[in-house]
Amino acid sequence: MTYDLDALCRAKAGDTYRSNITVELEVGPGALQEMLLYPIGEHQTVTSRPQNKHIVVAQTDESLGLRRRLLSLGSSVTVLQPQPLAAYIQKEARKIAEAYTEKLAAIPLSTLEQSGLQGIGNAS
Repeated sequence: MTYDLDALCRAKAGDTYRSNITVELEVGPGALQEMLLYPIGEHQTVTSRPQNKHIVVAQTDESLGLRRRLLSLGSSVTVLQPQPLAAYIQKEARKIAEAYTEKLAAIPLSTLEQSGLQGIGNAS
């Protein structure tokens, strides 16, 4: 039996989950600089808010690349809209936190103190 890998990838592993969505993000200063240099989508606007936060709104596709980019910005970005994207990012962030919490709990407290990580995770 032979498979057309290209056709399978196009049919099963498409990069775009939803097209032409409006994304609204709350963004901290570090992430804002990146988004100004490399906008996340068409017609991107930035509105300044108190406490050095900004609201970024853009039209884009919800793709694997967008999801990865938002996750890579960590706590500097909060997805406000659309809710399905916000829920996905929250779920993935929770899984990442759980993975690191388990790993930190296995490290002896003296090692954490020496590295400046005292009080993180369950190892405090």
